[in-house]
Amino acid sequence: GERLFDIFSDTGMIAEIMVNEKDASVLEGSPRIKLFLHTRPELPIPVKILSSRYYPELTEQNIYSYNLKVEMENNVPGLRYGMRGVARVTGERVKLGYYLFRSLVLWYRGL
Repeated sequence: GERLFDIFSDTGMIAEIMVNEKDASVLEGSPRIKLFLHTRPELPIPVKILSSRYYPELTEQNIYSYNLKVEMENNVPGLRYGMRGVARVTGERVKLGYYLFRSLVLWYRGL
């Protein structure tokens, strides 16, 4: 599957989430994040944000993304370094004008 987060530490309690630049408006305010491992998709893992980058980085897939480091709130047994999964990031509503302006700027910059 597509990699959206990685288990980052050897103890399995820190993960790194890559949020696509075009979807980064969800990071405004205080987003709610849950992780779902590819090996256990039925188990939602709540997390809290430790740090985030204020600028996008180019990923291996040639996509600019904001990287978040998060800590898992519950002790999840059986995690290993390099495990992958999907992150569900939800936040406050964004005004339509802001969303359209941001999309236009990103489209223009991609030319």
